[in-house]
Amino acid sequence: YADTCGEARSVAWDLDEDGEFDDGEGDQVRWAPSASGAVTLAARVSDGTIRTVNRVTVLVLPQAQY
Repeated sequence: YADTCGEARSVAWDLDEDGEFDDGEGDQVRWAPSASGAVTLAARVSDGTIRTVNRVTVLVLPQAQY
């Protein structure tokens, strides 16, 4: 991967809120919630020099029962 300056970068994901960025790599990952409620997803981006973490909290609604 490369950032806007052409520098190599990596993206690692924490999708299970355990603080470990071991749930996926790359710009896109697939995620399926295991339960309803608020879940915080995080992506760690690094160019080898600078590392930043971005988090977003999503609200997973219960699945409708038919």
